Amino acid sequence: MRFAALLATMAGLWMSAPASAQDAGSSPQPTPIVTPADDAATATPAAEPTLPIDRPADDILVTSIASPDVPPATDAPATAAITEPLSSLPEPAPVIDPAAVVVDAPTSTPVVPDAVIPPPAPEAATAAPAVAEAPAAALAVPATDPAATPVPAVTLAMSLQHEQLPGMCVSLSGRGGESESRPCDGSAIQTFVLPAGAPGPIRNADLCLAPHGKGSYPQLSAVTCNGALEQTWTVTPEGEIRSAAGRCLSLLGNSSRSGERVYAGECPAGLPAHRWRAVAIDPAYLHPITGMLEAVSRPGKCLGTDGSLGLVACDARLGRVFSFDSSAPSQFRMMSSCLASGYAFNSLALGQCWNMPAQKWSLTASANLVNLEGKCIVVTIEEGRDVLRMGACLPVPEQQWTLKEIAP
Repeated sequence: MRFAALLATMAGLWMSAPASAQDAGSSPQPTPIVTPADDAATATPAAEPTLPIDRPADDILVTSIASPDVPPATDAPATAAITEPLSSLPEPAPVIDPAAVVVDAPTSTPVVPDAVIPPPAPEAATAAPAVAEAPAAALAVPATDPAATPVPAVTLAMSLQHEQLPGMCVSLSGRGGESESRPCDGSAIQTFVLPAGAPGPIRNADLCLAPHGKGSYPQLSAVTCNGALEQTWTVTPEGEIRSAAGRCLSLLGNSSRSGERVYAGECPAGLPAHRWRAVAIDPAYLHPITGMLEAVSRPGKCLGTDGSLGLVACDARLGRVFSFDSSAPSQFRMMSSCLASGYAFNSLALGQCWNMPAQKWSLTASANLVNLEGKCIVVTIEEGRDVLRMGACLPVPEQQWTLKEIAP
């Protein structure tokens, strides 16, 4: 009875204790739902909830814009929303490139350390070692790089050259001023203004080109301009020059011979006509030459033909005389043909002229005859006779030539 009375007394004390004392030893209770206060001014702001680490990424709202110099994350959702209007977002700070910062230059001249001052140039007499003198036969080819030697615009003349014969120009040098093909020299009788964009005349000074006479091969000459069909020409994108009278500018036989006829021929049906190029030239860089090439290893023998190309007597007859331009790689023309390599067994021959590297030659300061393929003409002995071949260039007598220049 006494023990039961004690238990009843302790239970009464427990029931009368405050709630805070009851919670001290109890287990955690769930968070109650809090109703916002009616008065917003007295409401306590709620703390921002922390996102759980397993929350899906597409539930996250974008609340800022990255600076332009920071690329966006590659795993950001393509449909991410912006929770603030763009006008309310702060502008990103500009990115300053250190290289773009301009520092005012000092007014005084900076002192350059002695270590970076180049030593003085040696005297001209000792600046370069002595160079062996080239053979007397050497023909130096002057530089023609336009970038290295600018050409004054006032000296330029527009020439008219056959597509297969660079360096040969339409020239009003024939009998009575008729047209023919001559080595380009930049003279007034080789200077023309061609129509562009629409049919029109081909002018030489204040005259116009028109065929002189009738027949199948009427040469052109410069006459008074009158707008006739024979004086109205069209330059096609392919380089054909056709008149309104149904004629085409042509070169007889596509010949490389100086003085060959240039005429207004019948335009071929279904075939391309002769093609031409308008080329700006400067007489200061033109050096046409006519002469014979004597082999240094065979005195008295020259490059020429007696039916086949080889070494022949140097007597300035037909088949011994070449014409070419010594200012730059050019065709070596002879007997309406051009010197060409590229045949079987490294041989060479005279053939139809084409504007190609195998037919562009130079006589170098070492007296080698080299083409734009980088090969030189070599005199060899095969079965007891002299034969011309192509080979690697060497400064040896078998590859050297003496130019015997003659009047054209």
